[in-house]
Amino acid sequence: IRPESERKLDGHDISGILKGEHRAHAPVFSMHNEHIMSVRKGDWKLFVREPRGRRKYDLSTWKDSRGPDGTTIIARMEGQSNPSHYPGLVPQKANKDIQLFNLKTDPTESNDLAEEKPEMVEELMQDYRNFEASLLNP
Repeated sequence: IRPESERKLDGHDISGILKGEHRAHAPVFSMHNEHIMSVRKGDWKLFVREPRGRRKYDLSTWKDSRGPDGTTIIARMEGQSNPSHYPGLVPQKANKDIQLFNLKTDPTESNDLAEEKPEMVEELMQDYRNFEASLLNP
């Protein structure tokens, strides 16, 4: 199905990337609600707002009134997992908003390079500002 010609679509064709025909692409932005949180370009990722830390969830007292048993829609409580059950690195609470990581050499985002690479911070901040402006002025 083709969209109506007068409608402007928000997005980019990434089929060439998915097919492995090329790797280069426009910056990728992550959002939480209405806030842009980070920009990723190539090997680099810049947080423009403090990343959210992982929270522990206590589901032992949670009730879902929509469920037939008053607890849950999907399964009994004792069979359910929550994010605290999954192995892996536990993100630490960030101590500042602007953080820069080289994901190729630091996939765990452990070594903030913002102070060492101010030119990369500025390049990604400009991408962020341009993207934010495009949202405000479509």
